[in-house]
Amino acid sequence: MNHNEYDETIAHHYAMYRPSLHELILSKCILADKVYPLGLDIGCGAGHSTLALSKYCDKVIGMDPSVAMINSARQHAKTTYKVGSLNELVFEDDQFDLITFAGSLFYAKSQSVLDKLNTIGKSNALIIVYDFEIHLDNFLQSLIGPTEKTQLQMYNHKEDFTGLQSNNLYKLNSSQEQTQLSIDINNLTHLLLSSKQNYSLLNNNYGPENIERNIQYALKLLFPSKSINTKASLYWTKYEIRK
Repeated sequence: MNHNEYDETIAHHYAMYRPSLHELILSKCILADKVYPLGLDIGCGAGHSTLALSKYCDKVIGMDPSVAMINSARQHAKTTYKVGSLNELVFEDDQFDLITFAGSLFYAKSQSVLDKLNTIGKSNALIIVYDFEIHLDNFLQSLIGPTEKTQLQMYNHKEDFTGLQSNNLYKLNSSQEQTQLSIDINNLTHLLLSSKQNYSLLNNNYGPENIERNIQYALKLLFPSKSINTKASLYWTKYEIRK
């Protein structure tokens, strides 16, 4: 499998299923009866977070550096997708009313990005940094046994703008909590294969041919019930631009 095929495969599984946690987190951060003219979803992946944001906006632009992810993004009348670096926000000044980072600030965080947000966001625009962690380690270990910690597991789900010069950006609140999830075998397989790290580990045991079907079969033997319960940790921080 070459690099492009690998990215396309990960994007496929990412697009096939994500639990409705984007919607849950945004519902805790945004007033339900307020509609923003234009939103920006930075690091949109396959568009799940963009679609969740569209509930609160007339129009939303989702951007991501991965062509494979953008090609897999789900279309909607309110959404437009753009391939672009997370570190180069090429937009007009005072354009956006609502900006989100859904699990992407860890890769984009820099003073130049924060300065650019102050430029492209309108006065009183909201910026919401959020993420969630679905606890899948026990399922992965059931499939392949104990795994060693790697650099990828140093990822920070709680990343925010701490440590940067905030200028006109004011922190409104920050929170975290846990929620329960019920996931069927097919969707659990997509979740496991949507991580490059997990895909590589699973490919050694269940691939390269028919990896999805092989994992589904193994999971059904390990967990006979139709749905599997697990937990997810939710994290979010809300900011406002005040010019």
